[in-house]
Amino acid sequence: MKYNPDIHHRRSTRLRGFNYSRSGAYFVTICAKNRQCLLGSVVDGEIRLNDAGNMVQTIWEGLPNRFPFIELGQFAVMPNHVHGIIMLMDSIHRRGESRIRPNPHIGPNQGDHKDRPYGTLTGTIGRIIQTFKSATTHEYIIGVRQYGWLPFFNKFWQRNYYERVIRNEVELNQVRQYIQDNRFNWETDEENPQKDNKDGKGWLKMKITLAILADYANITREGKLNILGIFDVIHAQDFPVVHPQMQLVMRFEADISEAGKTKKVEIQLMDEDGKRLFVLDGQFTLGQGRPGEVMGSNQILTFNMLKFENAGHYEFKILINDELKAEVPLKVVKFVPSS
Repeated sequence: MKYNPDIHHRRSTRLRGFNYSRSGAYFVTICAKNRQCLLGSVVDGEIRLNDAGNMVQTIWEGLPNRFPFIELGQFAVMPNHVHGIIMLMDSIHRRGESRIRPNPHIGPNQGDHKDRPYGTLTGTIGRIIQTFKSATTHEYIIGVRQYGWLPFFNKFWQRNYYERVIRNEVELNQVRQYIQDNRFNWETDEENPQKDNKDGKGWLKMKITLAILADYANITREGKLNILGIFDVIHAQDFPVVHPQMQLVMRFEADISEAGKTKKVEIQLMDEDGKRLFVLDGQFTLGQGRPGEVMGSNQILTFNMLKFENAGHYEFKILINDELKAEVPLKVVKFVPSS
């Protein structure tokens, strides 16, 4: 179903009477866009942060330098989200911001809130989260460009964030324990994209963690993935239009149980009516790895002189052993030059 603003309008879940700049403690959860595991991994209950995860932790720990009226409590960086406690210590010089009071039950995802639902005011939780997202996104982009970090598409963080008010010491201790134990519950965490990707024996089936279109990509001898010109829209003055070259960039991941196994890989290009324009078939074998770690392999597929008869919405579907694993949208639009 296509987006319809009359049907799919976003509705804030906050009540306009609650002052989110008053003193108190708040439990917040911020998730990466599309649940991409960009910040590290969890192995045997141990969080192993990569350089991006360490960057996120450093910026979080530096928030009191930007906002001297806050103190930070328990905090954890997970592979694709963060949990933290923020305490507002002084409300004398800060204005209120209308939001909805979250559900009082303990849980990571209580209340899905916009960064700027009614305009983010100084001294509010929304402003703090907005600053955190902006600073970490900036540093992550530098990491992609200079150090070969895994790229993200469109947004680093998802649009909103989750938070709830901590009303007393009992709740505070419960939240602290939840954050501390989160790494032990990663296998069943709702934010874990591998949660529903296990076989009957508990092994991680092969999956695709990255699938994007780009003008050019390559893989260095060290295995670093370089990507230039990520896009999802093609502009054309006339139809049919022939796109000279594009590359489909993918990353396959699985655990050691998949090592050496040959998989059937199928790429389909579909139009908005569900018509299959072409199919590419091939095979792929994931190499060897170490027990307990996720193995990964970057793959690049080049399309030359790809022809589109009409403007519209297209989609690349990626299947492994006939099971759909990823979809990559592509919009082809009529370019109207300005007069």
